[in-house]
Amino acid sequence: MGHRNAGLGLTGLLALSIALALSPLAILGDGNAFTSVARAAPSPAPVLIISPMSAVPNQTILVAGTGFSTGGAYIAASSITVGGVAAIHNQVPVHTNGSFSLQITIPVNAAPGSQAIVVTDSQGTSKTATVSIPGRSISLSNTSGVRGSVITATLAGFPGQHVVTVTYGSQGVVGSGLASFDGKLTVSFAVPPTALIPSTNTVTAVSGGNVSATATATHTIPDAKITVSPATGAANAEVTVAG
Repeated sequence: MGHRNAGLGLTGLLALSIALALSPLAILGDGNAFTSVARAAPSPAPVLIISPMSAVPNQTILVAGTGFSTGGAYIAASSITVGGVAAIHNQVPVHTNGSFSLQITIPVNAAPGSQAIVVTDSQGTSKTATVSIPGRSISLSNTSGVRGSVITATLAGFPGQHVVTVTYGSQGVVGSGLASFDGKLTVSFAVPPTALIPSTNTVTAVSGGNVSATATATHTIPDAKITVSPATGAANAEVTVAG
């Protein structure tokens, strides 16, 4: 549809300029007549969503995106990186609206801290999000106790579905267990009967395989004590000694 600009004053031209700037139509003209044509909508910026936003190594998370390339684009297998390391996932297509969703497995050796997840499709569109990798931790139900006393170690942040072994000082392995999908487990063990009295010992949790994931805590065995009852008495009197 054509429009004449004859008779437009300064105010009218200003209003027309504002309207054109805001219009979804492009206006073409030769100075006397104008023709409106549809203006191409700008491509949306890519958006990347991950869930959950905190995950341990070997845990599976959801990655979804919008605003990626269309026209047959895809996310190639293992093309998504976490902290610069390729994550395990299948190839998936990018839908005609530029969206996709898939599951990835956090690399088993991913270091604790904030790690960049980078997704690049087959046509070069890329977007980065951040996942938080928690640190490994161990806490003891009792930090001091005698030989034979039972301790429960609570562990977190270890690679999911990996065996974790617990050692006590120089006494060797005292327990083990399989971490849950989110890297948690508890291991109960008895203080070794051959541990020194008194002593301070490091309790160490180590993930199995070729995974560098450890956490430590300290446990002490107190000095030996005895009690005599009664505390005073005559010569040759009987006393009870306990320790």
